[in-house]
Amino acid sequence: MIETGRAVVFPWHCDHYNHMNTRHYLGFFDDAGAHMMQALGYSLELDGRGDIGWADVEQTIKYRKEVCVGALLRITSSFLEIGSKTIKYRHTMANTSTDDVVATLDGVTVCFDLNKRRARALPENIKAKLLEFGANPL
Repeated sequence: MIETGRAVVFPWHCDHYNHMNTRHYLGFFDDAGAHMMQALGYSLELDGRGDIGWADVEQTIKYRKEVCVGALLRITSSFLEIGSKTIKYRHTMANTSTDDVVATLDGVTVCFDLNKRRARALPENIKAKLLEFGANPL
């Protein structure tokens, strides 16, 4: 498990019930995804101009506890499974004041050949990093 994000919940993140709106959970998780990929050796800034990319094909968010204005959040990520072309991962969002898990996102991302516009095999260096982080090969 690695830390992939921190956030502060501001009033504009909240709905009329004064709780963080669901669209912002996904935004925070998406930001964490960029940090997660960098931990694997992929840099959006440097590699994003090349021929390899990533496509999220599945995301399931489970909301566990309400989040209100002023909450400080921490996101950690773990790698669950490695396919030949896919990575299954989990982001966990926690309130840093209480350590309560407030939401999780389970996702699947596909390694993508940007020139051929189709899925491709995971690069060996990324597979090696995934194994270091404890992901289970399929």
